[in-house]
Amino acid sequence: VPINADDSSIFAITGLFNLIWGTEASHPVYGNYTFACKVNKFKIEIPKIALLLGNRFTQKKGAAHAFKALSNEAISKMYTEYKKHPSRFVEITNTVEDQSDFETEYSSELRDFNSAGVVAANQGIPLSKMDKHDYKVYGERIQVAKEQREKCKETINQLVKRL
Repeated sequence: VPINADDSSIFAITGLFNLIWGTEASHPVYGNYTFACKVNKFKIEIPKIALLLGNRFTQKKGAAHAFKALSNEAISKMYTEYKKHPSRFVEITNTVEDQSDFETEYSSELRDFNSAGVVAANQGIPLSKMDKHDYKVYGERIQVAKEQREKCKETINQLVKRL
């Protein structure tokens, strides 16, 4: 689940749980059309939360202080959901006793991919296939250093390992 360091992510967590697992009281008209209702009706396996990805990360000092405060609030909200419904999360081998344990087990900060991410998205090129130093984005020459590309690839590899 991507978590931005903003208030919308905090509100989106409630929406996520309501959309996937339903609300406590089903809507009298639309209740039969929700994903949660269809999952039950058709015996579909409900997805589980494996990892919370904080995507406001700076390379030098970790998450900026203001962003970290908002990320902590989002993690706190998810931890509250975890305490109420641990079955909605992927099972782990370690015991989660408190919010700190929860954050260690279920949260990861992603580095900012900066120019590499912008170019990859604009050009439709996977980071693993980026092999040039210069790219054109809307007529502008954008430089993407090999070191930056390698750090981005390593970040993705670490995330895949964790999942």
